[in-house]
Amino acid sequence: MALFTSGMSLPPIGQLLYWGGVLFVSSYLLHYSTQQLTHKFGLLVSLIITFAVALLLVVAIPTAWLVGILVIISSIAVLLLSVFVGWQMKISIYVSR
Repeated sequence: MALFTSGMSLPPIGQLLYWGGVLFVSSYLLHYSTQQLTHKFGLLVSLIITFAVALLLVVAIPTAWLVGILVIISSIAVLLLSVFVGWQMKISIYVSR
C-alpha cells in the first residue's frame, strides 16, 4: 500500500507493470506468511492472523511511515545480502586455489 501511494509518477505502461509487480510480491508474501502460520496454528487461524496483520499495516499505520519502514527493511536486506555474498566470495577464493 505504501508503494501504491508513494507519489511516483510513471507513464501508464510503467504504472501498470509497477502495480502488477507490487501485487505479485504482496500476494507471495501473504501466501508465504499464511503457509508458515498454517504449520503452527492451522489454516483458519493462520488466515485470520495474516488478514489482521495486513489490515493493520494498511489501515492503522500512516503511509509515510510505511514508506520509511520499507526503506529501512530494504537497506537491511541489501546489507545482509552483501555480507553473505562477500563471505561466499572469500570462501570461493580460498577453495579454488
